[in-house]
Amino acid sequence: MASAVPVLSREETNFLRVANLLIRISPKAVRILFNREFNPGVLKSVFSKNWTNLDKLKNKNVITKTQWSLLFPSGSDPNLKDFDLTLMVCLLRNLTTITIQEQLPQRSDLSEGAAVSIIKFYRNQISHSDSGAMSVAEFSAIFADVCKAIEILCPTMKSDCQILQNVDLHNSFHDIYVEFIKKEKQMKELTAKVETLNLEILNVQFIQSEEISEWKKQIETFYVTEAATRLIKVLKDNQCTIITGIPGSGKSALAYPVAIHMQKTEGYTVLPICLPSELMKMTNSNAKQLFVFDDVFGKYSLNEFNLNSWELETGRIKKLLRKLTPKVVMTCRSYLYDLVSECLSSLSFAHFNLQSDEINMSLVTQQVVSF
Repeated sequence: MASAVPVLSREETNFLRVANLLIRISPKAVRILFNREFNPGVLKSVFSKNWTNLDKLKNKNVITKTQWSLLFPSGSDPNLKDFDLTLMVCLLRNLTTITIQEQLPQRSDLSEGAAVSIIKFYRNQISHSDSGAMSVAEFSAIFADVCKAIEILCPTMKSDCQILQNVDLHNSFHDIYVEFIKKEKQMKELTAKVETLNLEILNVQFIQSEEISEWKKQIETFYVTEAATRLIKVLKDNQCTIITGIPGSGKSALAYPVAIHMQKTEGYTVLPICLPSELMKMTNSNAKQLFVFDDVFGKYSLNEFNLNSWELETGRIKKLLRKLTPKVVMTCRSYLYDLVSECLSSLSFAHFNLQSDEINMSLVTQQVVSF
């Protein structure tokens, strides 16, 4: 037996009428305004001229990566038909003199900006609705407000609003709303993930800044030994370097000031990190970076978690280092290095051994340098 189609209540019907007005009809009106402000035939030129402003919006996550690819598609010109309401409103707000508000404007405001603000406000409201229903009084007020906004943007679309207000609704109207809600939910989840990631990055940057400040306090006066000079040359000549030595031999005391020296003289951004996953996340192709892993495999005994992390990430790190040019310096106790050297063999680490006769002797010759 075929299942019966559920009968919608008056309140549910009211909600679907408003939802379809905002999802199907209002974007057409905003698109007409967009065409008046931006000549569709020269969008590529317009966006290129405003690249700096648009890039700032992308960095603030106002424009998503998907939207960015629509503005600057590879190998073709941007197509206005691909722009949704959210992107059009963003561009109108940031690239024109039209004032678009977050809240409902005054009823006396009949400007195009006020019309877009009304559409934006109510569209956001229905996307957050939990009930999927709307009282008669609420429906009458909202439907009238949105229709007025649409008419301001495109007077000829008044008839479309009148038809929707009285037409019998069928399943397709509900399906349109359901699809809209799915997309809105996906966008919210993506935005939440981006915000969480940005917060994590800010926290890491704060910790790194604090660590580097501590380094500088500890090495206000640094003795540039022959070993330090040799290490600087090794770092310049190699992408990856591991410093080994017995406890108390000065691995960290050498790595820290040399890293700061590279920052001051070579323009590197010094990033103290703990795990290879952080290297994968934080490598930036547009920056000169020097990553520092202190006691990379443990301070006193072998840290199995760190070792497993390197074994798991070695393949990916190798590909990353092949394409990009960050420098990596590690410190490790000699007896731990003997246990893990095979793990690092495929990454071509230059081994700077403080216990070698040549380097050990060079620790004696020193020169004072203040930071």
